[in-house]
Amino acid sequence: GEVLLFVRRVPARGELGYALTLYYDATDQKAQAGAAKLKAFLSEYFQGLARERLAAMGMDPEELTPPFTLEEVDLGGKEGLARVLLSQLLPYFLVLSILTGAMGLGAEITAGEKERGTLATLLSSRLSREEIVLGKFMAVLAVSLVTAVLSAVGLSLGIRSFGAGLGGVPVASVAWVLVLLIPLAMALSAVVIIVGSFARTQKEASAYLLPVTMLVIVLGISTTMGGGELGGAKLAIPIAGPMAAIKRTLVGCLAVQEVAWALLSSLFLAGLLLWLAVRLFRSEKVLFRI
Repeated sequence: GEVLLFVRRVPARGELGYALTLYYDATDQKAQAGAAKLKAFLSEYFQGLARERLAAMGMDPEELTPPFTLEEVDLGGKEGLARVLLSQLLPYFLVLSILTGAMGLGAEITAGEKERGTLATLLSSRLSREEIVLGKFMAVLAVSLVTAVLSAVGLSLGIRSFGAGLGGVPVASVAWVLVLLIPLAMALSAVVIIVGSFARTQKEASAYLLPVTMLVIVLGISTTMGGGELGGAKLAIPIAGPMAAIKRTLVGCLAVQEVAWALLSSLFLAGLLLWLAVRLFRSEKVLFRI
C-alpha cells in the first residue's frame, strides 16, 4: 500500500508551523495501516518538538495548541469506502448465512426424519441411496444460497444507509462472487447432510454443528478482517481460501489463476463430502443409531 505525505510550511505559525496532509486509498488495507502508523509517528514527533521548545521558553505546553496540522485524505472516496466495507463484511456474512440456512433444513430432513420415523419409509422406496442423498443435498443447497443472497442484499442496503454508494463495484466482480459462492455452498451443505445423517436427533445435530459454526466464524474474522492476506495457491485452503478470494475480487485484485485455486478446492471438497454422505446413507448402523 502506498501513502503520500505532503508537507507545507506555514511561517505565520512560527518555527513548527507545518500543514501535513496524508493521501492514501482506504480500500487498501496496507495503505490504511501505513497511514495510521505514519500519522501516529508524525503527531508524536511534532508534539514532542513543541513541548521541548515551549519548555525551553518557560511556558506550559498544555496551555497552547501545537502549531502544526495533520489532515487525512482518502483517495478512494465514498465508492472506495463502500468497496472496502463490502470486501471485509460480505464474505463473512455470506458463509455464515449459507451455514445457518443449511443447518435449519439439513437437520430437519436428516436427523428430524429419524425422530419422526419417516426415514425407514423413504429408504424402502424405489429411490436409490444416491438419489435420496442428492435430493436432500440439492434442497439444502438451494435454501442456503437463497439465504446467502438475501443476506448480501441486506448488507448492501445497510452500507447504502451510511451514505456509501456501491457504484464502484463492477458487475464482473459480482459474477465472480457467485461463481466462487456456489462450490463453497455445496461443501458446507454436504457437511450439514453428513452431520444430520450421523446424529440421532435434531438437537444432537445442532450440537455437532456448533463447532463447525465457530470454525467458520473464526476463519471469517481472521480471513476477511485480519491483517493477513491469502493469495495464490493459498486460496486452495478449504473455506478460508474462497472467502479470501471473494474479498479480493470485490476490490479488483483477484487473478484468474487464483479463482481456479479457490474453485477447484471447493469443488473437490464438496465432491468428497458428498461421497461420504452417500456412504453414511448406505450404512444401516449409522442411519438407525439408538
